[in-house]
Amino acid sequence: KRPKLKPMFMLGIPLNVARREKCEGLLRAVRKLEVDGRPLALLFEELPSRKDLPLYYRVVERPLDLRTLAASLMAAGVVDPEGKKEKGMQWVEEFVQDMELIFANAQQFNENTSQVYYDAGRLRRFFRKRMAKAFPSVAMPEANDPAPYVFEPELPPSTTSPDPLFVKKKKKQKVEGGGEQPPVAKKLKKQLKAEAAAEAFAQAKAAKQAKRAAKEAKAAGMSVASGKVTFKLHKEGVSTE
Repeated sequence: KRPKLKPMFMLGIPLNVARREKCEGLLRAVRKLEVDGRPLALLFEELPSRKDLPLYYRVVERPLDLRTLAASLMAAGVVDPEGKKEKGMQWVEEFVQDMELIFANAQQFNENTSQVYYDAGRLRRFFRKRMAKAFPSVAMPEANDPAPYVFEPELPPSTTSPDPLFVKKKKKQKVEGGGEQPPVAKKLKKQLKAEAAAEAFAQAKAAKQAKRAAKEAKAAGMSVASGKVTFKLHKEGVSTE
């Protein structure tokens, strides 16, 4: 079963019929490569069984062979009638990354002095040279670079309009008379609203304190009116200010 790849091919090259045929030609060339009559890709055609080599599946995180890759490439653009989704590859970069993964897995598991390790490096160099000619727009590493190929999509330039794949649409703020609300007006409106709320809170607090003071003054034998305090002398029946 073909390992799942991360959804990272957002700005890649779509794998249409013409490009798929190019990729199939590259795959055939890799499979036919021989040295002294010995096909180099023979050991990469099919993975070892888990029963015969269980250690391989503990070391290699995403096992992949050329047969599985070829089947996925042939299914490119084919829609599954049940799931209504494409079964195979969708991008040229996905094909490149799968090919590179096969070579990297072989060199990761085998010793650097083994024949398999050497053959994987030779196949990678051959594939990269052919790939650079078939798809010049794909940024491939140097042929002798041992680092595996990784596709890193670039974000659209800031001078262009935002791409819906990367930029979330913002809700437009409307003002009276139509049109989009300017950022300064929006900020000022928010500030005025906050100041009004603070003033209302202060007025409510002052009214509450005045009510409490009146209640305490009444209990102590005082009357509060228009800011003046009058002491009532109940025994003599007179009052003084």
